Amino acid sequence: MDPVNTILGSLFMSILVGFVFLFRSRHAPREAGYCKLSYSLPLKLFALFGSTLFIIGIIYLLKSAPLEEGLTGIATMLPILLLVFGGMVETLLFEIRYDRNSIRQSSPWSRDKEIPLEELAGITRSRLTDQTLLVSSQGVRIRVPAKLNGAEELMEAAAWVVEYNRMRLEQQEILPS
Repeated sequence: MDPVNTILGSLFMSILVGFVFLFRSRHAPREAGYCKLSYSLPLKLFALFGSTLFIIGIIYLLKSAPLEEGLTGIATMLPILLLVFGGMVETLLFEIRYDRNSIRQSSPWSRDKEIPLEELAGITRSRLTDQTLLVSSQGVRIRVPAKLNGAEELMEAAAWVVEYNRMRLEQQEILPS
């Protein structure tokens, strides 16, 4: 394999991925009284296109290689295929909605979750997974990936709500019953 083509291909893919993430919005689109956080359209198209190319590659491998080699190749690529497919499903189906009463998460991997704003108790940031975890006083956890449209706006509002709830609880402890 020619190293120049490999370097150019890697450079092209790096620029393409950077370009896809460039279209992420700081603000969440408003719809019928709530804000909706989801992955950007270019990222959804990139995930769909990449998954389709991967599946076409596997079909080509099966058709062009002898059966034993093709099955060995597929067995080798199966973990990667599962990761690519999981990423596509996450990108297309994951969303968060919030309004002035609560924050709701809809995910293909877990049941729907909801945190009423008066129960929002903490925010934890993970650099490893590049996401933020919103935690309620009841133990409900909602993950907010940093690549969602409007994630920054939600985090600013959530930080304010957590501080307000903390001060409200302190006032209740100070005032006699």
